[in-house]
Order: sequence, then structure tokens, then C-alpha cells
Amino acid sequence: MDYKTQIGSVTHGGGKTNDESQMPEPLEDDESWPLTDKPYFIQVLRQKNVARLFQLEIPPEVSDKLPTKSVPAQLLYRGNTWNLLLGDQKPKKKVDKHGWTKFVTDNNLKAGDACVFELMDGKLTNLVKFRVQILKDDFPSELLANAAGANEDNPIVL
Repeated sequence: MDYKTQIGSVTHGGGKTNDESQMPEPLEDDESWPLTDKPYFIQVLRQKNVARLFQLEIPPEVSDKLPTKSVPAQLLYRGNTWNLLLGDQKPKKKVDKHGWTKFVTDNNLKAGDACVFELMDGKLTNLVKFRVQILKDDFPSELLANAAGANEDNPIVL
């Protein structure tokens, strides 16, 4: 999938998207797909997310839709599942370090990458599931030549 298509499949901001019944299910190897009407959040990864601390917090607009107690959770990406635990902190729930570290290392995530977490199952279940899309911070090499010195008179054209 090309870079423009990858970026175009994610809506900016948190909240809800289009009706799930009209959205195709991603193929196992798909890295991105249109979001559904379920709540989601986008996390641009920083050092604290991908190194030493390995912290991930779920923002209140999504954590408000989750059980108030600690619950098991799963991250679903490219046909694989990572098990972890969501804490009961407020206003932002934290993901357990062990499970999140495994997801980060298995997917070679780095600071600057972005993850879209779409809540698939939550408040009414004892298992929270997030479908994840990963957007890598790797500007295509064929476009880098056009990026040097880019300004209003010399824009980067995708």
C-alpha cells in the first residue's frame, strides 16, 4: 500500500467514523483500512511509549467507554493478537508494561510512528479488544529528493 493511501485511510482526531456495516474487513496482511463507527484514538508514539518506560495511556474519550475495573485486553494487528491488562486508573487508563512492550518490539515500533486504536469490544464485556493500525514514520525514499529545501515556492508533491 502506498504512503498516500496509508495516510488517507485514517481520519484525524478521536471519536467515531462511518457505519461498520459498510466497511470491508481488512485482509490479514492489510496494514490499514477504513475505520468503523466505533470509538478510536490515535497515538503518535514518543520515547516514553517505545523505550525504557514503555507507557501507553488510553485517553478519557475512549477510556470512559471501558469497564471501571482492571480488565484483560487484546491488541489485534495483521492477524495476530497481543494480550495485556488495562489498569483502573482515572482519567486515563494505562496499559500494562509487559504486554505493551511485547507489542512494540514485535512490530518494531519507533518514536514518530503512529498507532490507531479502534475499540471493538469494551464496556459490556470482560475482555477489551482494540483493532490496531500502524502508520510508520518512514517517508518514501522516492519522495525524499523532492523534500529537500521544500517551501511555499517548492512544495513537496505526493
